[in-house]
Amino acid sequence: MSSVASISFAQRRAPKPAARASPERWISIAFVGCAHALAFFWALQYEPVRTALAQAPMMFSLTTSAPERPAPVKRVEPPKPRRVEPEPPPQVLATPTPSPAPVVVPPPEPVPAAPAPQQLVTAPPVVVTPPRFDAAYLNNPPPPYPSQARFAGEQGTVTLRVFVNAEGRAEKIEIARSSGSARLDDSALQTVSRWRFVPARQSGEAIGAWVLVPIVFSLQG
Repeated sequence: MSSVASISFAQRRAPKPAARASPERWISIAFVGCAHALAFFWALQYEPVRTALAQAPMMFSLTTSAPERPAPVKRVEPPKPRRVEPEPPPQVLATPTPSPAPVVVPPPEPVPAAPAPQQLVTAPPVVVTPPRFDAAYLNNPPPPYPSQARFAGEQGTVTLRVFVNAEGRAEKIEIARSSGSARLDDSALQTVSRWRFVPARQSGEAIGAWVLVPIVFSLQG
């Protein structure tokens, strides 16, 4: 019983013969080879292909090298922290503070005395004596009262502005203020133009000056 079991086990473990290729497979392989050969033959008919094949370098690699193994990675241990000892505080050397130098204040400069005020020499005032017309020795007659003005009852005061020259003559006469009657004003102008005057004097010298001469026309008295 044991021999039968061993024989069956040996038959069961024996290798199977290789399967033979079929004729159809060999026909396919031959057809593919002929097609490649025919294509290569037709390619050789072209001059550029033959030239490229003739110039192409032929490289052969005869050496085989085993794949390099990566170098083992060394484990680098981190450095141990060093204990830093605190530095001693710097020593401060006390230096003596120099005493401040005495401050010397210079004496104040003498203030120059103000000059004495100069006395202004003033000229003596110029005294001007105005012209006069009322001196008795002049014998100046009063202006006549126009009859028409008397008949009309005209009266009033005429103020004349007269410029008397150094000879005592009336050079210019102006009516400073009218009496309101042209006849009375004309009578006063004509009469005073013939009067004599005492000329004005400045420092004892006769000069020309203006003077106001009032002439009163009144029907009373």
